[in-house]
Amino acid sequence: MNITATEPLTPTDPFIDWTVDTDRISRAAAEAFRTGVPDPWTLIEAECVLDLINAELVALAARQERGEPAQTAQRRLKAMRTEVTLAIKTFRSIEKSVDETSRQTQDGQAERQADWSERADTDLRTSLVVASSPQPRI
Repeated sequence: MNITATEPLTPTDPFIDWTVDTDRISRAAAEAFRTGVPDPWTLIEAECVLDLINAELVALAARQERGEPAQTAQRRLKAMRTEVTLAIKTFRSIEKSVDETSRQTQDGQAERQADWSERADTDLRTSLVVASSPQPRI
């Protein structure tokens, strides 16, 4: 949801003085989900945007206590917060999935290496025993 394009601002409804393309963050999360490739930079950006939204909501609550109109801006910010929060959850789930897959791959490689070294030791011991055992001659 591109907040700057949804509703025109009115002078009686103060709104944030910065814009953010939450659509782009959502698209990046959807692309990361589709490909299974994490996007750590967009995750960091989304977390920063979420912090800004939460700070702005606190400021709007203070304005509303002073009697200034802020309901429309609060609704917009809450919608933005929901969209960005969902994107963050998507990014984190992808990172977790990639981490688990990577850990399983590393565990499998370690097991294969352990099996190989055990087989190598056994084969070496067998070779040494056979080589050092005299064969009876008939």
